[in-house]
Amino acid sequence: MEIYKEESRLIKNLLKDNPRGLIVTDISKKMGINRNTVAKYLEILRISGHVEMESVGTAKVYFLSQRIPVSTLLDFSSYNIVVIDSEHKIIQANDRSAELVNIPKKEITDRRIDDILISMLSNRTLIEKIDEGLKVKELVEILDLIIKNELCFFKTKIIPSTFDDGEAGVTLIMENIT
Repeated sequence: MEIYKEESRLIKNLLKDNPRGLIVTDISKKMGINRNTVAKYLEILRISGHVEMESVGTAKVYFLSQRIPVSTLLDFSSYNIVVIDSEHKIIQANDRSAELVNIPKKEITDRRIDDILISMLSNRTLIEKIDEGLKVKELVEILDLIIKNELCFFKTKIIPSTFDDGEAGVTLIMENIT
């Protein structure tokens, strides 16, 4: 895994120095690595969103993706957004979600979603739907939460997500429809 990280870093640096892009052969020559190996690294980087590919004739030109960090966008959303890994641990949450559960945002990260919401869930379907969301495209569920002794309904999109390290997770986007 360490070799992958180092090679990926080198490829990204090469593409950063060549904003118009490079083909696999050029990257291979500059790195002194087998062309097939470079192609595999590029495909992993493309799937994870670090690199984009554009076909020019028969050549595939790779260049760095123009990315905005998700954490920057989360807090500007009017929805409650929570990013969860496959073990149900919260990776990221926006300010609105922290306010919803009445826990400081920095204390939510690395805790299990069911530990955070256990007193608010009126049933256990969310956990089952998160597991299902890891396997399918996208789910939309009506989640019922008890907030300040009042039953509230949230239209919840459960979107499969892939993290930079290739691990699977889900993103919950919750809209209060009470």
